[in-house]
Amino acid sequence: MTRGLRLMGLLGIVALALTIAGGVKAGTATTESNMNSGTNLRHIGVILFAVLFGLVFLMHLFCWSNRERLMRYRRTLLAGISGALPFLAVRVAYTVLSAFAPATRSISPSGQSTPVTSSSPLAKFNSTQGSWVVYLCMSVLPEFLTVLVYLVVGTRIPLQQDTDYARGLQTDAWEDEETARLKPMSLGSEYTH
Repeated sequence: MTRGLRLMGLLGIVALALTIAGGVKAGTATTESNMNSGTNLRHIGVILFAVLFGLVFLMHLFCWSNRERLMRYRRTLLAGISGALPFLAVRVAYTVLSAFAPATRSISPSGQSTPVTSSSPLAKFNSTQGSWVVYLCMSVLPEFLTVLVYLVVGTRIPLQQDTDYARGLQTDAWEDEETARLKPMSLGSEYTH
């Protein structure tokens, strides 16, 4: 499981690097080819972000399916994460739609940048010239609410009590809170509260 989390972290770093590189390359492009190359890098990056969100969601479902093995306050934290995931899903959806929104400029063979308008339905998702209402409702507010949920839930959970609770259940208590985890169940054993 730790290896999977590390790979998910690496996937997030790669997605971020590709998105940044694509945005910089497209933003500073002096030829149509460079702009298309930057746009392609950005597309790949946001697709990787969407895949990462899907993996986080699957990991979350896995944790819910094993919630009886989690300590009491960790279950509360899991419920809080459930409250934040819909907002995060909206934010990721906006990121994907924004990346695939039509370009707002074109570069002529002489290197001149000219503004372009589009009648595409995705034009309203453009983060620079799209609808500010869409930007507010699908980017700013979901991001703010996600962080707010994480902060409120994370600061309200007394994790020390979780460790004390677990020590009361187990005769062989753990060394400290950082290594406090329920022992894996062996085949045929029963978990008791």
